[in-house]
Amino acid sequence: MACLGSSSTAGKGQAFNWIRELQQRLGDRRFLFRNFGVGGDLAYNALQRLPDVMASCPTKVVVLVGGNDVMALVSSKARTFFRISKRLPCDPSPEWFSENLQLIVRRLRTETSAAIGICSLPPIGEDPASANPFQSELNRRSAELSTIIRGIARQQGANYIALYEAILDRS
Repeated sequence: MACLGSSSTAGKGQAFNWIRELQQRLGDRRFLFRNFGVGGDLAYNALQRLPDVMASCPTKVVVLVGGNDVMALVSSKARTFFRISKRLPCDPSPEWFSENLQLIVRRLRTETSAAIGICSLPPIGEDPASANPFQSELNRRSAELSTIIRGIARQQGANYIALYEAILDRS
C-alpha cells in the first residue's frame, strides 16, 4: 500500500504517524506500507512524486493531501513561503488543487491497477467550531477542499475516505 501526501502522511515531527500505527496493527505479513509523504507539500508537489509511487507497484494507494493548500489559501505569508520553497508555478487556488488531485487520481487509475482511496482533510486546530476568524477560515477552506475531494472520488471512481466527517462527528 502506497501512501501519498504531505506531513500528515509523512508522520514526522509533531504529526501522528498513522502509517506506522496501521503497519503495527495489521502486521508485516498482511500489508507492506510505503510512505510517500513529504512535509510542506501541496497537491502539486504530490503529483510530481507520482512516478515514484507508481514504480513501487502498489495494489492500493491512499492519498491524503491538501492541508498545505488550505494554509496557502488563508495565509499570504504561507502562500509566499510555499510559492518559493516548493517552487510552485502559480498561486494556490481551489481550482488548481482540484486539477492536481484529478491528475493524481486519473494517472493512478490509468497507469496502475491499484485500488485508490482519497481522504478528506481533517479540520485544522483543536476546535473545529472556533470563533477565531483565522481558525474559522482554515476550517471553512478544509471543508471546501474536502467537498472537492469527495466530488473527484465520485467522478473518478475512487474510494472516498471521510476523515473530515469522522472527526467532526466526534467533536
